[in-house]
Amino acid sequence: MSQRLSKIDSARFDTAATDLPKPRTHSKRRIQPYAWLGAGAVTLGLGVAMASGAGVASADSDGGSGAGQSASGNADSSSTEDSAGVARTHSGRAGGIAPGGAARRALAAPKSAAASGAVPLSAAAVDSGASSTAPASGDSAATAPAALSRAAAVGRSARTKAVIDERDGDIASAASVPNPAADPSFSMVSWVPGDTITPGASVQTALMQISTTQDLLQGETWESGNVLAGLASVVPQMLLSGASSSLANWQTSTPDAQQAVADTVGVPVLHQLAQLQLLNALSLPSIAQAQLNVAALFIPLIGVFGESDAAAQATALLDSAKQNARVYGVVPLTMYAGTEPIVYISVDGGPKVPVLVDTGSSGLVISSSAVGSGLGTATGSGTGAYSGGLNYDYNTYNATVDFGNGVTTVPTAVNVVSPEDDAAFRNYFDSAGVVGVLGIGANSVGPGPSHPATSLPGELSDGMLIFQDLGVLVFGPNPLPARVTVPGTPNANLQIQVGNGSKVPVNAIIDSGGVYGTLPSYIIGGSQTSGNLPAGTKVSVYTNDGQTLLYTYTTKGNSGPTVITDTLHNTGNEPFAQGPVYIDYGPDNGIGSTVFDYI
Repeated sequence: MSQRLSKIDSARFDTAATDLPKPRTHSKRRIQPYAWLGAGAVTLGLGVAMASGAGVASADSDGGSGAGQSASGNADSSSTEDSAGVARTHSGRAGGIAPGGAARRALAAPKSAAASGAVPLSAAAVDSGASSTAPASGDSAATAPAALSRAAAVGRSARTKAVIDERDGDIASAASVPNPAADPSFSMVSWVPGDTITPGASVQTALMQISTTQDLLQGETWESGNVLAGLASVVPQMLLSGASSSLANWQTSTPDAQQAVADTVGVPVLHQLAQLQLLNALSLPSIAQAQLNVAALFIPLIGVFGESDAAAQATALLDSAKQNARVYGVVPLTMYAGTEPIVYISVDGGPKVPVLVDTGSSGLVISSSAVGSGLGTATGSGTGAYSGGLNYDYNTYNATVDFGNGVTTVPTAVNVVSPEDDAAFRNYFDSAGVVGVLGIGANSVGPGPSHPATSLPGELSDGMLIFQDLGVLVFGPNPLPARVTVPGTPNANLQIQVGNGSKVPVNAIIDSGGVYGTLPSYIIGGSQTSGNLPAGTKVSVYTNDGQTLLYTYTTKGNSGPTVITDTLHNTGNEPFAQGPVYIDYGPDNGIGSTVFDYI
């Protein structure tokens, strides 16, 4: 979903709750023998849970390299149409467009480029054949009132195609799309604000801070001749050494433990022993946190014996080290209607409210009635739109976002719907069970400079693991071994095979909020241009080179993707339903990557 569920249109949102689709059902997967040696959940860090029973998150065993356990089954819920923010420059990088490509987004231009820190495009292009470039700073956005309402209703995976011509603002029909071939540079630009994320850097900083604290305590107690203060420092010094050792061991042991899990997939007992070894490695950061917390309790005793300045400095260093040493954090993940992942958050101390976890968009947009009362002064404003006819104004504020279980951002940009449009916004999302959208994509366009997922302390901002079967969203480095890594999140270049047909290159959105998703008609030869892909149709999705199978499934009932005349494929929630998928913000090009994991 790029700011909206991939096929929930205005008609669905006018229906009563009784008309909502039934939760999806899954065929049981093959369970590995002796899975997890006793099964159950193991708490890691602040509760990172990983459990037994799930096979490799791949697909049918009859295709593609890298395929593991079979996993089938689809859902009975509705697909949705996607839209997101306007393409514009952000954080010094062009957003939402690619050379020779285009941005398929509903318009969401900021009211003031100066206020938002973004420079809008002179016009929005939504055709894969159109060329679009961002203007130099200071260019104003050309108004296209005739196109606005229609463009706003056309998301990235919309069933109706509209093209806004940058030269004159004319709108062409779907028939004007000259060539459906996949664009290799499709949306490979970053919309993650701020500096490049460097995995492991925060832990390295924590290790240096711990070492500095140890040197400080040593110099201001024993080396200064204060024996009593030195004795008081013995316990915290031991704990600091233990925390340093735990973090260092985590860094060195986790890659080997992950590799052992990957190497033993399908080998009973050995695989489960490797899983236990990995769990042990992943628990080390939580042990380090406990050691740092206890050390912090003892350090004030040093001040009692005449070293109050040293105690204060050590306390400040440890407070920072504890934040930098945050590695894993977990929050519960629930599924609405079987295909829509939801977490509960609190903005600016407000109530805990449900938001959609959407890889298909970037940024948090939330109802103004669902946030705290002390937001302060807005730092910017803008206009957003969703497929189905919703247009809304929003104001951007700096506020904390609390995911629970100690996972809280520093003050970060949050887009809050204006009070005037709040009722319409809530009504639009009411049937989806949420009051906002948490966009976690890296190269998907968003409504503005908002990305709470990358504003978390320590390594928590490295990325997140979406593990729907287990019902958790895990922040931090990827705790599981990678099976396949796809450049871009959610926008990626893939190949699709329908039935026994040929593999066809396609620009795709790997979209957790996409419900059943969409399928361009050219992939099936144009024989069908609307409606759902028929029941009993096998769909196989591969990497861009067509060599590695990511996942496969067979449609059931009306659960197939919607066939569209647009050229952009939306995966829907299917890949996330089949196994753990990690969203990685680490690549230094800022576009992120989508990682299909082993378990």
